[in-house]
Amino acid sequence: MWLDYITERTDKKVKKIEDVAFCVYFPQGEYLYIEDIFVSKSHRRSGIGSKLADMVAEEAKADGYTKLLGSVDPRTKGATESMMGLFAYGFKLFAVENGLVYLTKEI
Repeated sequence: MWLDYITERTDKKVKKIEDVAFCVYFPQGEYLYIEDIFVSKSHRRSGIGSKLADMVAEEAKADGYTKLLGSVDPRTKGATESMMGLFAYGFKLFAVENGLVYLTKEI
């Protein structure tokens, strides 16, 4: 239901894999910004997060984007795991600004 709210009330897009994972993303300048990827605890480390990111990257390429952007708030629970996942997927450190760590990936 929350994902329906996001797509209905904002310009953000959502990709979902069954009821185990979702990704929220939107254009931001020259980037396609991945705001959130969430995989349920029982399905983590199974490749579902990468599969979602691949789906978003393919859509981004089709729409003419060449870069993905992501961010992590290092103060949040699970921030270390989020950073490790982004690095494992090929994101590189881009900037630290306003308390967030920004990462980019060429696609």
